[in-house]
Amino acid sequence: MNRDLLRSLRLALYSLMGVLGLGLLLMLIYTSLVQHQLPYLPQKLADLEPPRRTTILDRNGLVLSRIGSSLPVSLEQISPFFVDALLATEDDAFLEHHGIDKIALLRAALSQFLPGRRSGGSTLTQQLAKNMFFSFEKKVDRKLREMLLTLAMESRYEKHDILEAYCNTVDFGAGSMGVEAAAQEYFEKSALGLEVVEAATLVAILNAPTRYNPRSNPAACRERRNWVLERLGRTGHLERDEVARLKVSPIRVKPGKRNNAGHLRDWILADLEDEYRKLGLEPETIPYAGLEIHTSVDARLQDIAQQSVTDFCTDLEQRLGSNATQLDGAVVAMDPRNGEILALVGGRDYIKSSYNCALSPNRQPGSSFKPFFYYSTLREGWSPLDLVVDSVQSYQLSDMSWTPRNWDYSQSGRQTYIYSLMKSLNVVVANAAIRQGMKETIRTARLAGITAPLQNKPSMALGAYPVKPLEMAQAYSAFVNRGIRSDAYAVRRVVDRFGREVMRHKPRQRQALDPVECYLVLDMLKGAVRYGTGGDLLSVRVSGDLGGKTGTTDDYRDSWFCAVMPRLVCVNWVGNRDNHPMRYSREHGVTGATGGLKVFKGILPRVEGILGRQGIFAVPEGVEFRDVDLWSGRETPGGIHLALRPIDY
Repeated sequence: MNRDLLRSLRLALYSLMGVLGLGLLLMLIYTSLVQHQLPYLPQKLADLEPPRRTTILDRNGLVLSRIGSSLPVSLEQISPFFVDALLATEDDAFLEHHGIDKIALLRAALSQFLPGRRSGGSTLTQQLAKNMFFSFEKKVDRKLREMLLTLAMESRYEKHDILEAYCNTVDFGAGSMGVEAAAQEYFEKSALGLEVVEAATLVAILNAPTRYNPRSNPAACRERRNWVLERLGRTGHLERDEVARLKVSPIRVKPGKRNNAGHLRDWILADLEDEYRKLGLEPETIPYAGLEIHTSVDARLQDIAQQSVTDFCTDLEQRLGSNATQLDGAVVAMDPRNGEILALVGGRDYIKSSYNCALSPNRQPGSSFKPFFYYSTLREGWSPLDLVVDSVQSYQLSDMSWTPRNWDYSQSGRQTYIYSLMKSLNVVVANAAIRQGMKETIRTARLAGITAPLQNKPSMALGAYPVKPLEMAQAYSAFVNRGIRSDAYAVRRVVDRFGREVMRHKPRQRQALDPVECYLVLDMLKGAVRYGTGGDLLSVRVSGDLGGKTGTTDDYRDSWFCAVMPRLVCVNWVGNRDNHPMRYSREHGVTGATGGLKVFKGILPRVEGILGRQGIFAVPEGVEFRDVDLWSGRETPGGIHLALRPIDY
């Protein structure tokens, strides 16, 4: 061999040995420095204090929900199916390694440099060390301490004890810490009685309890469960034909526990997980860290909103009979000044369905979408006093013939533009939409915070494209807050068990819409309550301004009412989750005024007692008031006191 080559190889070998030696020396120095800072390990792992429960608090410090109920059991009281599925999926080398799986760790390190690929390198022992002792930032120092503690645990405890401790402390969502609590929560049986499909389901859940929630995301949970079953097949615990047979099994879990804040809790935790990721924190530590999650929610308003949804849906179910197939409701109450969520009801009963209707992206808003169209027409120079004709016309569009009609099939002839909104006349809006197109309305909705897919078709002005109730509340808030859009949020700040602030939310606001046109829309919405489809609310005494817009979709599938007050926007929805029509008879069904509005009417009497006097909407410069006749648009002494721009009269 060439002497120069030998010399180069020898030099490279010495350099490598030097680097390794230096690394070992630094590791020894680091270990000696932090050894006394590592958590105390008891003589028996079973004596470890379990993770402290994370608590969600309302704006006044009242407990909304506690996360984590643990029922410790011995490893012998856990189904072998679960143990096999856990090891096959999470750590197939658990019995061989000494706490650190070097191959998996190297694979995880390399995956950081591959676009779109991430691979976990933590063993069960490392996960246990992190869950029990470390809930801090994703820092190298934290990782090194975690590895030192992992090695210490492996040297002191038997594999049996480590596995048992892990099974008793891992988070399965729905407030369940440990496999025994999870087995009872999801299957109403002990951990020892878990069958193979049930065991695979629980292992699937623990990978990401929010994403793989079997109640709210059964399809995602089933996909992950089937992957776990495939792992059992590859590791020899199941035969190939048995895996194929088990994979077709549906997800079967028992209904969740009744909880007035169940849907709210799930949303808060999912939102907080996203915030943790943005901040470089580890979201999987949330259940273990003994956190106090301080929110903007008012527990009193939350309970009242939940009760209103439950009571109304129970009564409506009896009246609809067989047409109440999966009847449900939702409420989103928001402070329009800053985007704080005051209450969020995702359904009438968390036991029957953990699906969050307040976040549903597949419900058409009907006429409750019209304010965005009216705003865009005002921006283009229309006046609330412009005369329009309520007369049915047919249009031949590129893909269909379209003959829009009012919800009650009426035609009322010539009238003012504002009167048509108060009476929620579809024909007037459709005729205007045909003339001017939908580009500006789409732009308005986007600026206000609507992210749902919208198409440039005239039917969009009538609410033909689905929107989330949460986004509707956010978008309506821009009208109330002088055109300032505030992103919705519920988590104000998070404090760890030592009293240290982990995160604090900074409201995200921007001037999105024009204050003058926003106020004109608000004045129209006030008129819709005083003289239009929201008139049923006049029987409730309110000291300040109140407006709102009803929404009814084709065939009575969705019922909406979007209420606006100076310190509250409240979006209310009622419908069947399977989109079945809510019909009393062939001719009649549940409208926005007889559905969503009724839910809000159950909330309204308590609003000022909880949130204080609402006052009046702030009037921007450029708005004047005139007494006019709503039908003709002429200025009339003793007429309706209407907000206008100087150019409108």
